[in-house]
Amino acid sequence: MRFRRFVGWAATVVVGLAGLSAAPLACAQQSPRPVGVVSIAPLDRLLQDTTYVLRAVNVPEVGGLVSLMVNQYTQGLDRGQPLGVSVGLEGQMPTAMIFLPVSNRDQFFGALAGMGIQPDDLGDGLFEIDASGQTLFAKHVGNWMFVAQSEQALANVPADPAQSLGALPQQYNVAISLDVQAVPAELRQMAIDGMRTGLERGMAEQRDLSPEELEKARQLSEANIQQLEQFVTDTDKVIVGWNVDAGQQKVYIDIAAQFLANSKLANSMAAMQNLTSDYTQLAFDDAAVNVNFTTKLTEEEKAAQLLNLRNSFSQLEQLFPAEDKAVAKEITDGLYAIVERTIQEGVFDGAASATLADETLRLVVGGRVADGAALETELKR
Repeated sequence: MRFRRFVGWAATVVVGLAGLSAAPLACAQQSPRPVGVVSIAPLDRLLQDTTYVLRAVNVPEVGGLVSLMVNQYTQGLDRGQPLGVSVGLEGQMPTAMIFLPVSNRDQFFGALAGMGIQPDDLGDGLFEIDASGQTLFAKHVGNWMFVAQSEQALANVPADPAQSLGALPQQYNVAISLDVQAVPAELRQMAIDGMRTGLERGMAEQRDLSPEELEKARQLSEANIQQLEQFVTDTDKVIVGWNVDAGQQKVYIDIAAQFLANSKLANSMAAMQNLTSDYTQLAFDDAAVNVNFTTKLTEEEKAAQLLNLRNSFSQLEQLFPAEDKAVAKEITDGLYAIVERTIQEGVFDGAASATLADETLRLVVGGRVADGAALETELKR
């Protein structure tokens, strides 16, 4: 089940778990499978799409420079096959293994020599590499070159590592797939506990807030932490991918997740499979940017959104000078009531498009609200 609803949550999970990987993992056990993979499309396709994007943003000279460097330093690689990185956990530290498709090892090592890197042959296809003072090891097996931080990591390399990438190289130019359930449970809990500790520290430093404002901020942050904890518990995999379709003159960035079967979030997504949008006609074929969102809120999500709403309007009222506060409050109270009713109804549906025809920015935005006539009246005021 893929979705684009929990963009903020997914990004937070990726960043939080990546931060854990960078620190000593005192209680970690060796992961039985990779916790993540990075997929890079075949270089010929990636270079073509990158060059197109650079031309589209009017910096073709950068594309020429990129092509020159890629052609120089990828000699000996099979540019029709994908590249990848497999990230696992071993003991207390994360490990990464890079795999490169090789068509001619001598040419590849010759390209490395141009960067001042001279691999030492240890025999049986194993090489030691001194890269700017850091020792790496490489192993050539079949049509692949594997690079890791230790010899042990290369002891049992797969015959075809591209299988671990699945369909990612065909779908995206660059993609990251995070296997959340491969991260030991104690590490996932450590990430959540770390975020909670940061929340408590931040609350302690808010000395300029009144007790009421501080309690509202605490409730909002706690609700967000609980949502994040649910996301970490129920998520199987998270995928972030970037792709270019030069033929259609489009660039895509996808953030998707797959939930565990019968989990709370999986059931929530299943309940929205038949949702439709009333704003699909706002997605114009010639638009530079199209945005569409359609979702149905659960009761818990309604409560979190209402907390966000109260916090946002409270901050908005503080922006007005004292002499205007009475009028400002009258207006914001009207807007608040409309947004609150929209949240209570539990359906968000809308779209936006931006066009750049004739070098003029034109923006169209539409969305569902509980009472459009009331909103018109408040905006006129």
